[in-house]
Amino acid sequence: MNNLYSRSIEIITLSVIIFSVYLLSMEIQKYTEATNVATYQKIIDDANDLQFEYHTNPFMVEATTRIRTNGRSSLSPEQAAATINYGQSILRLTETSFMAWEKGIFSESQKQRFSRTECFIYKDMLSNDINIFPITGEYRNYLENTCKDLNLENFTIYFNEEK
Repeated sequence: MNNLYSRSIEIITLSVIIFSVYLLSMEIQKYTEATNVATYQKIIDDANDLQFEYHTNPFMVEATTRIRTNGRSSLSPEQAAATINYGQSILRLTETSFMAWEKGIFSESQKQRFSRTECFIYKDMLSNDINIFPITGEYRNYLENTCKDLNLENFTIYFNEEK
């Protein structure tokens, strides 16, 4: 009888431990999902803030207008520096999405949301001999492979037609 009682306690204890581990794994999964959503939302918020600033700041609006009508060479030194900073900021932001995708935080479709922007900025900066220093070599290699077939001239026409 004592042996039966001992076995019953062991089975109940083992069941409780298994159930506790299951509950813990569910909590970890929910926490991971919440973290993934927060990461995605943070990147989207940062992208929105950058885009809003770029398109509503009179200084940047003038710089964009000059680039579209007379080319980058028509920019003042301050405007040139600001547009370079904007491009580098976008690349740092899209690198964050790349890293989140690489770590399995973002799905392929979430990562694709940033692909057009990152390729456009990357190719534009390369074509204008702008140093792309703030990104890692790994991300630079990814951009080289992902964006190699992008024709910047056709892309710019397509990009401007969407507006």
